[in-house]
This record gives sequence, structure tokens and C-alpha cells, in this order.
Amino acid sequence: NAASGDLLGTATVVVNTAGNTSTSGKLKAGTYSGIESVSALSGTDAGNYSYSGVVGNYTVNQLALTGAAIAGVTTTYGTAASSGAVSFGNLVSGDVVTDTSSIVSPVTSSSNHLKAGSYNQSAAASLGGADAGNYTFVGYTTTAPNYTVNQLALTGAAIAGVTTTYGTAASSGAVSFSNVVSGDVVSDASSIVSPANSSSNHLKAGSYNQSAAASLGGADAGNYTFAGYTTTVPNYTVNQLPVQVLNTVVNSRIADGSNLAELSHGILKTIFTNDVVQLQQSGVFTQVDTGVGIPVLAQDTLAGKDAANYLLIQPQNLVADLLAPPEPPAVINSQVISLGGSEPLVNKPSPIISWNSGGQGSSESGNSQSSSGSSYQQSEQISIKIGNSGLSQLTLIGGVINAPL
Repeated sequence: NAASGDLLGTATVVVNTAGNTSTSGKLKAGTYSGIESVSALSGTDAGNYSYSGVVGNYTVNQLALTGAAIAGVTTTYGTAASSGAVSFGNLVSGDVVTDTSSIVSPVTSSSNHLKAGSYNQSAAASLGGADAGNYTFVGYTTTAPNYTVNQLALTGAAIAGVTTTYGTAASSGAVSFSNVVSGDVVSDASSIVSPANSSSNHLKAGSYNQSAAASLGGADAGNYTFAGYTTTVPNYTVNQLPVQVLNTVVNSRIADGSNLAELSHGILKTIFTNDVVQLQQSGVFTQVDTGVGIPVLAQDTLAGKDAANYLLIQPQNLVADLLAPPEPPAVINSQVISLGGSEPLVNKPSPIISWNSGGQGSSESGNSQSSSGSSYQQSEQISIKIGNSGLSQLTLIGGVINAPL
């Protein structure tokens, strides 16, 4: 209703935002009744007019959030880490608006930890925070995986020790780790370092190191890395196989001042086919004096390229006799009896030989018949006693008979 021709400018309109502002001081999104009013008129003729009760409604639409992003996250398997923080490119400075991100298609291990790998993240369409009502958001998913779970490097590896006996197969030791996440299924195979086999193709007696391969097994192996491991000291032990000696015979003998005993006929029990092992027998009497049933200590040894795989059990309860030596022959003189020629007596008629003893002791006369050949045996009817010895033989030497007396 302004008069025609009057000059009136644009009215100054004010909006009453009291009680309706956001954290950033902006009027919250919504529709408001009567919060607009004219506070002043402008123009040359404005003073000719008055106004009152001029009010209006005011609507604030929500702001659509754009430029969403989710911060990347890197963690290690078994170590929990929150998903990335969500941000927006056009959020009004000072406003409090939040959103929660999550991992797209998470996969968990036997222990219910997020498996090692890379994952996308997403931000939900629902917003939080004091000023969330002033915005709209359609949600967001990263275009590339940016939540990374690195594999956990296994440490504290150990391989259980093993003890067995030569010829008895035994698996290598179980592998363990100090930092496998409880509940995970992770395995590794151990093996013997530089194994050496005998002629029978059994692992030789001795001590060996063990090693664990870098490759892992089990449902959760992909969550871990392992550099492999070798024991610092040998802990796989193959003991020698005890072997007995059967059927040992100890020969009795004449005592000679030594304690050596002669053992024979021993047989080794339980030697594997194709192994090269020989028994070498020896022993000693427990005394050097004569006696019957004297204990003998076996000192048998093993030889052959596979002998070191066996532990020799010495035969027990061995006895033998040490006999008194026969009395030595008396020391007597000899007398040469001439036959009157140098012809051999072989195949000649048996001559009658006469002699007189010339040695020490008692002296007797007699005669003897020859036998064929060059030796003459004492006849039954002749007995020449010199000390404790009798004439034992007559020996033809180049036509004469040497009679030891």
C-alpha cells in the first residue's frame, strides 16, 4: 500500500534464530514459523511509513555431505585396531557430525581374529553427533582396500627333543612357537639335519640337529610368517643298540704267568641284515696262578663299518682252568754210539744196538731193535732210568745213532 511515486528501498528482514542454532552457530535445518520479520525500511520516503506484525516462515534444508573419506589402517594379525575415521569434504566448520566405518566382508581365524589381508572399509549412511540432523549422507565405501592386517612373524620357535635306539624309527620332534595366538591352528614339520644311514638303511647312532621348515601348515597358517629354525645343539639322539654275545667258549690252558684268556665261538645276537659288524673276542683271567674254574672277564670288541651303532654287552659268568705246566725234561748228557758205518738203516734188517749209558744218574746196559725208518723206539724190555727220565728215542744221524740219555 505504498503511495505511487514514493521511493522505498528493500526492507531489512531479520531471522530470529534464538534457540535454533547448531554447534557452529548456524540455524538448524528445519521449518520455522514467524521467525522472519522486517526490522527497517529504506529509501527516500521510508520515513512516511510505519509497519508492524510483518513476519514470515523460514525453512532450512539439510546439507548433503560430499567428499567422504575413510582413513587407512594398518595393523598386525592378532592386534585389534579400529576401522578408519570418516571425514567429509563439506562439513560446516565447527559442527559435530560423526560416522562409523566398518570393514567390508571381514574374515576371522580360528581364534576369531581378523585374518591377515587387505580389506575395503565403508561408512554408514546414518550419522551421529550433535549436528547430524542438519546433514544427509548416502554412505561410502572405499574404492580400494585400505585396511591392512599384516602377517604376524612367529618367534620363539622350538623343536622337541627325541631319543630312540638304533633300528627303531622315531618321528622328529614337534615344532612349537611362543607367540601363536591362542586357539589358532598352525603347524610345522621338523626334519633331521644331515641324517646318515647305516648299511641296513637305519639312521646311524649319534646325535643330530633338527630343523623346522619356513613353510607352515594348518587352517591359520596364512596369518603368520616364519623364517625357519634349526636347533642350536643336537637334540635328536639315536642310542646304540645293545647286542649280546652268545655261545662264548673259554679255553683252559697251561699257566704261564700271564692273565690272557682265549675266547672263541661267540655269536652276536640281533645284528640287522646287511650291517657290517664283526666280533673280536679276548679276555683275561682274574688270576695268574693255577686253578680250576677261574673267572674270566671278557674284553670283546666290535669291528666293521656299522659297529658304532651297537653297544656290546660282554658275556658273563665265564670260567676256565689254568693248568700246571709239565715237569721239564731232565738235563742229561748224550752218548754217540757207532754202528760201524755210515749206511742208512732204512729198510735194513733190524740190527741189535748195544750201548752203555754215559750220562748222569744210574747206568744200565741193554739193547734195542730198530723199526723201519730213521727213528728207533724204546723196546718194552729196556728201561734206562736217568733221574726221572727214560730213553725216549734213538735218532739216526749220518750212520750213527745219537742216543739222548
